Amino acid sequence: MNLKGNFEPASLASILQLLSNEERTGTLHLTNGENEVKIFVLNGGVISAAGSQKQTRLGDLLRKNGMISANDLTYCLTASQQKKQALGSVLVQRGFITEEMLRETIHKQAEEVIFDLFSWKTGYFEYHDSNLVPQGALDTKIDIMNIIMEAMYRIDEMCYFVKQIPTEDLVFKVKPEIMKNEEKNFKPHERRFISLINGSKTVRQLINTSGFDDFSAYHLLHTLLTLEAIEKAGKETVYESQEEGDYSGLIIFYTELLLIIYDNIHSELSEWVDAMFREAGVNREEKEAIGRLLDTAPNRWTYNIVENCKPQMMKQKLSIFAGYHPHNTLAENSEALNQVLKPIKNREKGGVFLRKSFNQFITNLLNTVVATFGPRSTRKMLLEINNILVHGNENPPHFPEKLNAIKEMLDLLIRMAQEGKNQGDPKKNSLGIFALFNQKN
Repeated sequence: MNLKGNFEPASLASILQLLSNEERTGTLHLTNGENEVKIFVLNGGVISAAGSQKQTRLGDLLRKNGMISANDLTYCLTASQQKKQALGSVLVQRGFITEEMLRETIHKQAEEVIFDLFSWKTGYFEYHDSNLVPQGALDTKIDIMNIIMEAMYRIDEMCYFVKQIPTEDLVFKVKPEIMKNEEKNFKPHERRFISLINGSKTVRQLINTSGFDDFSAYHLLHTLLTLEAIEKAGKETVYESQEEGDYSGLIIFYTELLLIIYDNIHSELSEWVDAMFREAGVNREEKEAIGRLLDTAPNRWTYNIVENCKPQMMKQKLSIFAGYHPHNTLAENSEALNQVLKPIKNREKGGVFLRKSFNQFITNLLNTVVATFGPRSTRKMLLEINNILVHGNENPPHFPEKLNAIKEMLDLLIRMAQEGKNQGDPKKNSLGIFALFNQKN
């Protein structure tokens, strides 16, 4: 069967539905003049979808999600061209990602490519029956009807979101009281997104930094606006320049990294507590008590871990971060740290001291996480941090020490990755969760 013609979102759904109902096997090629997409269907299900747009290419998706760095991508693209191998195969063979990570990303890529098609106003398509299975095809088929239903839902929702957020140039800020008083009401991915909102980044910059697709990012912004957690900040570049003695840029930068670590620790502890009691045969009263434990214990333990990892000043035996916490507002953290740094009159020296202190704080936390949860759990967290650092070269806020701060953190990640490789026996890489209760002071 051969088909061709023009299409709009509504007729695109009919084309895909036809291929599904007739269980066709072949290639669907679509273009709108600027972009093109190729979809391969097998017995009516999608097993491959690739587009020309940067945000839906495999390498860029891996980089955006923090799985590889920009340098890793350039290196593997070169090797892929030289050896005439698929990029995914090169990434797996050279140890940059696992087979599972590749499969998950290819599946996500195929879905996002098709979802993006429904945002085209019009286009041209050609379909030809073919048994030639492309490289990088999925192990399992994506159900076309599910894709169509999800795409229609996204179109309806985006129409509503765009009324709230009419331009990608909008800038949002977090309401000062939110992070302190209502943190427990937010889900982990909402807290993660809130940590990126600093009164300086535009909506587009937030999307690029976060790793979320456009629909998910708009959905999160809509949710946060509904909860009155954020508000429009205009287009002011709040942190583009800093007055003498103002360390806001540094504080925002490191707080973003610390929130990643904090949320990962909390998630690991929550999963551990939940696993302990999931299969337990308990009565109703015990279940209620366990429920309270699940709600409160991870919060308390995470807080204690973070507090214990704060570095101390040698003479005073006090932490420079005594009044600092990742979930405090910027104003609260700035006030606490500025009090400690007040005796340092030179802005440059104060910045160097603050950088070293934050680096030590993060080092202490990472070492604790590795010892407690092991390399497997730590890998995802390090990838998230790497993603922030990579995009840190592209997005505000700007501050005098920015490049040095990024370089130092990248050096730290490289050192930790190397130490992980040199540890040898993977069974000795982690002391396990009970290390939390056996640490010596």
